[in-house]
Amino acid sequence: MISLFKLYKAEIFKVNKNHLWYLITLLPMLICFFAAWNNPANIRHLTGQGLDPWLVLTKELVMFLSFVFPIMSIIYPFIIMNNEYVNNGFHILTQSPCKSIYILQAKMFVIWTLLAVSIALCLISVLLCGYLLAYFCDIPNFLQYSPLFLIHYFVELLIIGCSLAALHIIINSAVRKFLLNTFPFLMLTIVCFFISKNPSMIYIPYSYSFKSMESSLFGFFIQDKIYLIVSILIAFISTAVSGVVFNKFIKNA
Repeated sequence: MISLFKLYKAEIFKVNKNHLWYLITLLPMLICFFAAWNNPANIRHLTGQGLDPWLVLTKELVMFLSFVFPIMSIIYPFIIMNNEYVNNGFHILTQSPCKSIYILQAKMFVIWTLLAVSIALCLISVLLCGYLLAYFCDIPNFLQYSPLFLIHYFVELLIIGCSLAALHIIINSAVRKFLLNTFPFLMLTIVCFFISKNPSMIYIPYSYSFKSMESSLFGFFIQDKIYLIVSILIAFISTAVSGVVFNKFIKNA
């Protein structure tokens, strides 16, 4: 019987064969570097007025990443699942001695790994840029303020991204067409940015990255963090039902 770990390693091998994944994973980190060093004089000016330098440095960047990572979490599953459909990979997997539940779970875990690496690199690059600005551009305020809110934000972003990725593995198992399983949700994510402050948006997980952004940057602290609890539940339920979904929509299709 093929274990989940062996399937996971096989999925990592598939990703490593396509160098485009490296570009997609590293691109947010490169954007963080360019954004941080775009205008150090403006950062020095604003921090000189008593503003938090970490907030000045990352306000626009966090808004951008709140779009990028949910979109990545929606597109990653489509690319991985579509690749299996095109290359008849699922037919091969169904003939192998492994549990059905492991097949989709392995794909979820690979996407979670890619998201975790990308988000961790973004966090490291932002923190590194802040301290380099303090040293090379004479902005000592970076050493006087704590970037803890950024760490909280990126951790929340990872949880939200993982939940969306797991959900879309399930959606892509049931529906194969891009115009149905991916495109509407990309549009919904954009719409959620403009209406994320509406209380009813707590029921729409595509707004959660923007709620986390508001909580981190603008002081709208949501004490009970309902959106994080819902995100964890979505990820847990998606992984739990993956075997049933695989058998119903892929194996027996």
